[in-house]
Amino acid sequence: MNVSPKDFNHWLLIQISYGNAGRDHELSNLKIQFEGTEEVTVQKAVELGYIEPLVVSGYLRVSDSGFFKNSYDLLLGKSSGPGTYPILNIYLKPKNKKLVSISFDTKYLPSSFANRAFVYVSELYHFDMSLTPAKSE
Repeated sequence: MNVSPKDFNHWLLIQISYGNAGRDHELSNLKIQFEGTEEVTVQKAVELGYIEPLVVSGYLRVSDSGFFKNSYDLLLGKSSGPGTYPILNIYLKPKNKKLVSISFDTKYLPSSFANRAFVYVSELYHFDMSLTPAKSE
């Protein structure tokens, strides 16, 4: 998927949804690519300084099984594990380069469900999360 945000310093929301596409979907090998770079995992993007070190990953839980069991592993380039009607949200903030593409492998998507699954990227304006660690008193 090619993306073209207007700026490179806004938070981005990447949503991968199989919310209406049934059971046993599994993602793996999630990679992101920034302008002038090769594809890397989300973890590697943090290590290379492409994105801020705070990445928020979560899911919309439709039922007891309506999520990817290992969404954190997906950020490391591994498998998400199977999910039923899963919707995954990943928030990240590029530091100095524009995000230009997202890629991943999917284990199961029957053609009859292909129009029920989607990926989208939102550039979040007037939105911020603190990157400063909380201090205890």
